[in-house]
Amino acid sequence: MPREILMGVYQALKMWPQLEQLAGTTLALLPSDTKALQYLDAARQKKPLVISATSGNIPSSDMLINLSLQQYSEGKYEDCIATCNLVLQNDPKNADAYNNICAAYNMLKEWDKAKAACTKALELNPKHANAPANLQWAIKQKLD
Repeated sequence: MPREILMGVYQALKMWPQLEQLAGTTLALLPSDTKALQYLDAARQKKPLVISATSGNIPSSDMLINLSLQQYSEGKYEDCIATCNLVLQNDPKNADAYNNICAAYNMLKEWDKAKAACTKALELNPKHANAPANLQWAIKQKLD
């Protein structure tokens, strides 16, 4: 199941080489895995599978938020932002996604983008646990 989720993420982010590699290694372990076969074909054609909520090809917002946190902790800030933007495509009121975008932009020293993302997070959830501190960091760093 984690491989399937990651293949869905790679496809959504159009990370075709990573998708092809993961689908290939999955097929080496499970030669009859139909989803891996479909993802491998999609990666080679650089054409996404048809994604729908009922097809099971969309990872949940929670899974993607967790992936973005992992990307952030690994210093992959652009990937974190891309993953959160994927969350927002399907869940445009996800304050956690906006907060994680803010935190990643803070690390990239893009203070205006960070401020905008945290402002949106707080607009959606005024009691968000981390957004106020992330917003203050962006504001303080821009002033310094």
